[in-house]
Order: sequence, then structure tokens, then C-alpha cells
Amino acid sequence: MTFGEHLDELRRRVIAALVWLVGATIVCFTFHDPLLEVSMRPHRYAVRSAMSKRHLVNVERTVSQLGAVMGEAANWEALFADEIREQWADVHVGALFDRFAGEVTPLAPEESRPRIEAAILQLGSDLADSLTTLVSPETVPAEFRGLPERLVKLTGRLRDVASAYEPTKFQELLGLGVDLEKIFGPLEEFNRFLAERHRAIMETPPDIARLRAIVADAGIVARVSRLHDELLSSVEELERNQREKPEITVIKYTEAFMTSFKVALIFGILFALPLILYEMWKFIGAGLYEHEQRYVLIFFPFSIALFVCGVLFGFYWMVPIGLQFLAGWGAGFANLSFTLESYINLFFTLTIILGLVFQTPLVMLFLFKIELVSSEGFARARKYTLLGAVIFSTLVTPPDPLSWSLMAGPIMVLYEAGIRLCRMIERRRSKAAA
Repeated sequence: MTFGEHLDELRRRVIAALVWLVGATIVCFTFHDPLLEVSMRPHRYAVRSAMSKRHLVNVERTVSQLGAVMGEAANWEALFADEIREQWADVHVGALFDRFAGEVTPLAPEESRPRIEAAILQLGSDLADSLTTLVSPETVPAEFRGLPERLVKLTGRLRDVASAYEPTKFQELLGLGVDLEKIFGPLEEFNRFLAERHRAIMETPPDIARLRAIVADAGIVARVSRLHDELLSSVEELERNQREKPEITVIKYTEAFMTSFKVALIFGILFALPLILYEMWKFIGAGLYEHEQRYVLIFFPFSIALFVCGVLFGFYWMVPIGLQFLAGWGAGFANLSFTLESYINLFFTLTIILGLVFQTPLVMLFLFKIELVSSEGFARARKYTLLGAVIFSTLVTPPDPLSWSLMAGPIMVLYEAGIRLCRMIERRRSKAAA
């Protein structure tokens, strides 16, 4: 082919690749909502995790206050005032009228005995209520009643919702999660303490002095109720955080449209990539020798596979964990509000760069195959590669140690894998030569 024919062939291949790209982009733009939803998953995971950590820290603080209250010398009978009053009425008044009904009822005509007995017992019940109110006015408002039982139910509710936020071992290692046992251990200990106090209190026969003492000190009820309400508020926030999607901000009229177009373009490139590469191969492959074509055909599938692995690593690991760390850093003292454009730019930058970073072993193998660098040369350059990986990671990732560590770490792992691959090929060559 002449030079002009080469240019014509190049033009045809470029136009064909652009047609594939435009077609894939148009198709992706028609489905921009589900594609944007997929892209937003790391953001929602990070914000949910950061907000759940804030609420779980609030729960931990409230539970620690319950533990402090447990150690105080307080009149815990106030929590069980209603039961003590009922017990006093049953023991002192109810028993008296039961005995009275048992003595009077047999003296009445047989057909009147059930009605007379019911009337006497009702009179005793009314009198018991009047006496208990007179001796010990109601100290626990209706909204404070049954606090021990409500705390037990709230503990189960908290355990159900918190199980969804239980950190993995890797998150615990990075300090991204909350140790849930630090919450449930003291909370269940407080519930056991109240159960033991209730059992001991109800085993003591009540008297009038005891009822008056309950009236004199009911402050513990208000304190436990306040802590219960704080705990309930945190549990409701955790449930809401689990149920609702985190919001993201749009600050310009064109931002939502341009972001949707950018998402469609990037996904269009990814979906059309095999066809675009095919057009490139039809132009370049004709000018390669047979052994060069064989190398390309061997390397190409591995290159695509490594690129996909890098993108998936960024999607499932680096981006969610890095964003979780950054969002959690300010979740304790600020409202989390992120713009759509800034997130999408960061998300695709990191995932595509990771896809390219995962090409490291193939690049090393290519340099080794053309005998430009040996395996020992790669090994001697290890420390410089580490420095370069750290510098590169700090330039392309958010400015926090966790993010650039998640970028630099895979680079060094892949670099070591490339060294091992080159040494394995060297050993095979030595055996073949021997």
C-alpha cells in the first residue's frame, strides 16, 4: 500500500471506530438513569457508612452514660412504682376484702351470692386505688412507664439494625467501623441490672413508708427516660439511614445533564472498546510480522482482563473505602453534602486509572520480552518504583493516606507479580537451553 492508501485506510478505521463510539454513547445515554445509579453506589455506600458511624458513636456515648447511672446509689424503686403500688393494694387492701367477701357471701341468699361477692371485690379495688393515690401520688408520668421493658425491646431493635453496619475485618483494621460489642455489652449489662433490681424490689413486702420514699425521689426515672429517648432517636436515624438513599447536590443548571452525558460517554467507550480495538487491529495488524501479531493476540485478552480487574477493584474496594474514610472524617461535626459533578469526576478518574495501573505486569513482561529490562533490573528498581508509586498515588487520589495507600499498594503488588513472572520465564528458558 502506498502512503496515501495508508491514510485512506486509517481514515476509514477511525470513522468506523467513531461510529461505534457514538452509537454506544447514544444507547448508553438512553439508559443514563440506571448507569448513573450504578455509578452512585460507592457514594451511597460511603455516606451511609459515615452517617451510621456517627449514629453508632452517639449510641455508644449514650450507653456509657447508662453505665455511669448504673453505678449511682439511686432510688431504683421509682422505675417500678406502679407495680409496687399494685402489690401494696393487693397485699393490704385486696387481701382484706377477699377475706371479707369470703365471710359475708355465704350469709346471703344463694342466688345473690355472685352479685354480692363481685360488688365487695369491686369496692375493695376502688378503695385500694384511692388509698394508693392518697398515700403515694403517681410519680411516673404515662410516657415514662415501662422503661425497663422498653429498653429491652430497644436493645433488640438496635441489634437488628446495627447488624447491617457490622464492620468487616479489613474495615476494623483500617479503623473505619465501630466495635458493636462496645455498645451491646454495656447495654445488655444495664438491662440485666434492671432485671435484678426489679426482682429484688418485688420480693420485698411493700409498706406505706416505702411508697412515700418513692414519691420523695423519682429523679432516676427522668434520667433513664432521657437516655432511652436519646438511644431511640439514634436507632431511628440508623433505620432511616438504611432505608433512604443519601442525597447528592447539584449546584448548576447544566450539571445534571452534563454529568449524565459524561457517564454515557464513559460507559459508551467501555462497551464499544472491543469494536474500537478491532478497528485499530485491522489497521495495525496488517503491518506487523507474524511473531509480532502472535504477541499481540496473546497479550490482548490478558490486558482486557487486567483492565476489568482494576476497574472492579476500584468500584468495589478503593473508591468505597476511600470515600468512606473521607466522609467519616467530617461526619461527626458537619453535614455531608457532595456535588454530583465532583463525585462522578473522582469516581471515573480513580476507576479508569486503576484499570491502567493493573496493566503493570504486562508492561513489565513486554519490556522483558524485548530484552530491554531483565528481572534483576526490575528487582533493583524496586525501591524507586515504591517511591514513584507513592508520588503517583498522591497526585491522582484524594489527599489522604488511606486513598493513596489503596492505589500504591496494588501497584507494588502488581510490580512484584511482574518480577515473579519474568523470573519464571527465565527459569523456563534456562531449562530449555540445558
